[in-house]
Amino acid sequence: MPIKFSPAAIARMGLFNINHGVSEELDSTKYFDNLQFPGATFATGSSAYNVWWKAAKDEDHCRIALMTDYSQWHYNQLGGPIQPYGNVIINAGRDGGCYFSAIPEGSNLSGTFCCGVGDCALISAGNDALTLRKGAAEAASKKEEAQTLSKKHEERSPELESETSHSFSPAARARARALVAREDCVATPQGDAFPAAGYQTLVANTQTCTTGSCSFLINKGISLSTTMTSTSDQTITNTVGASVTTTAGSDLLGFQVAVGVSYDFAIAIGKSMSEAVQNGTTVTVTNNLGQALGTTAFATFTPTYNCYMATVDCGHGVSDPLEFCNPALSEDGTTLLGDYNVVYI
Repeated sequence: MPIKFSPAAIARMGLFNINHGVSEELDSTKYFDNLQFPGATFATGSSAYNVWWKAAKDEDHCRIALMTDYSQWHYNQLGGPIQPYGNVIINAGRDGGCYFSAIPEGSNLSGTFCCGVGDCALISAGNDALTLRKGAAEAASKKEEAQTLSKKHEERSPELESETSHSFSPAARARARALVAREDCVATPQGDAFPAAGYQTLVANTQTCTTGSCSFLINKGISLSTTMTSTSDQTITNTVGASVTTTAGSDLLGFQVAVGVSYDFAIAIGKSMSEAVQNGTTVTVTNNLGQALGTTAFATFTPTYNCYMATVDCGHGVSDPLEFCNPALSEDGTTLLGDYNVVYI
């Protein structure tokens, strides 16, 4: 029997405990653990339940997302934009209707909702069509919503106070790749490595399955970068006396920030872990994923990162721990580890 849900009803019943949208109260979501669907069928050769969900029509131009938890368990470790609580498997639009999902036996599920371009971008997995707004009033609010989201992100990850940094542009990446590791910066690992989820990313465009057997043939290049964040408020100085001042949780290297001085620290940590620093490296992911008949969907990939804690000493004192995360690649560097999902819309 399909389940009918809407943002108001879910919040009212506490079904998924999503009294706030995706960009707020990130730790307040409720998961339903180890779910079983006794009345559902299994897809041929699969241990995933075929489950249909019914979404109510929503006049407020909001979207509802159903999510499974990340296989990596850890997330929001990369210092970039905030991440939803798990991989999105349904992104239901304002027109309502029935939505298919293939849910592996024993999965943990949660939900959230978004209203507006800024919020909905967080659960779109890079599918821009899911963030489009209609109507003059909606278009007028777009700029305000984007500014609000930007302010929230600044509060989570304050900008670095460094005059020696360069913007993390293609040119900056090229300069970074040309840099040579400083032998006299020494990193000391703190604890064991742990996996973290990267950003769920569109790897096959939206399609509608109307007849026969449908699938997504995935062959997509994904750009990857090493990320590094600070665990505390501190100032770190490299071997030539250049310093970077940062606050807890802010970015030192990665998707949106500079390479400059902080690249020295990343090189030292990477060397201590036998890891190469990745800056704009492109790896192609390939797969063939099935799609249910009578549905509209797109395919995504969520890369795995290997993360480490380490202190750095460049001759000016030992830093507080830095968190260094690198894309998890196969030994030959050709295969990127991570999770594929079909997102029904």
